[in-house]
Amino acid sequence: MYRVIMLCFWMITNAIFATSVEKFVTTVHKEHVNDGTIGFLEVFSMYLAFMVLYRTIFGAAHILRFKCRLQCSEKYKTRELDLEVEFPKIKKMKTDIEDDEALLNSKLVQAEA
Repeated sequence: MYRVIMLCFWMITNAIFATSVEKFVTTVHKEHVNDGTIGFLEVFSMYLAFMVLYRTIFGAAHILRFKCRLQCSEKYKTRELDLEVEFPKIKKMKTDIEDDEALLNSKLVQAEA
């Protein structure tokens, strides 16, 4: 849910930014003349472009690093388990632990008496 809310917020803020730039350009600068000055909107647009570029590059680097670790290191590999074989082992281990707990409890009761 957090990602959905964040995505909606991001889309709304981008739409507001785009409409504000469009409105600023059409109302203030009727003629599109480049006089060489850099204003707030230009700086803010460059900031947003660099943020998108930064996130894209380092997001891709993070994914590639994870994929390389997944392929090259045994630590990160996912084991495949056959549940038909593993479930009886787990069930037997659970009953063994319960038997050990019952035995321990009976010894504690005998020790207290």
